[in-house]
Amino acid sequence: MAKVRMPPEVKRDLAIRNGALGVLVILLAAVMLLSERPLVIGDRPTVLPGPEISHARLPPDYVGTLDDQGAHVPKLRHRALMAPTQPGAAQDRRIDWTTPDPATPVRLGWSIIETDILGMPFWYRKDDGQVIYYETDREYVYGLASEDYFRQAHITAPKLASLWQPWWRATWGWVFVLAFAAVGAFEWQAGGRRREALGML
Repeated sequence: MAKVRMPPEVKRDLAIRNGALGVLVILLAAVMLLSERPLVIGDRPTVLPGPEISHARLPPDYVGTLDDQGAHVPKLRHRALMAPTQPGAAQDRRIDWTTPDPATPVRLGWSIIETDILGMPFWYRKDDGQVIYYETDREYVYGLASEDYFRQAHITAPKLASLWQPWWRATWGWVFVLAFAAVGAFEWQAGGRRREALGML
């Protein structure tokens, strides 16, 4: 029985399909191994970062004031599967977490609840909304941001209405969904070309 010779266009389509799937699977595995987000599905509070505010535009010892009066929101993080053994556990005991560094960067941001699947963010909902905050390895510390608050606290900050929210930071998981869908659409078209080339139509 003569062996059916595979046409070059069919070989090309198979190589493209297999290469694209291989890259996506490797990237997905890397995300799941390195992600600090829930690996199945889960919600976590986080802050989408906005612009940093120079300390020259803040009242004296503003970081300390924010530490005293602001909300302290723990960073709920999954330990990444490939995370190195952190010497930080021993270092934590030597750090005075009750006294924030006055030079800590202060930023504007958006307090949200992020929904994660397979270690990737897919959507979010508002938590406390626009905030002024600083962060440590363990938590976000913030106060609610408003133009009235900035005036009363003598903070020179960008107009809140003019800020562009970096929503993609909480939705980039959809890139993988779209990429797998694109590979599926390519395979559907390639299947038609394959059947035609092999005389199956």
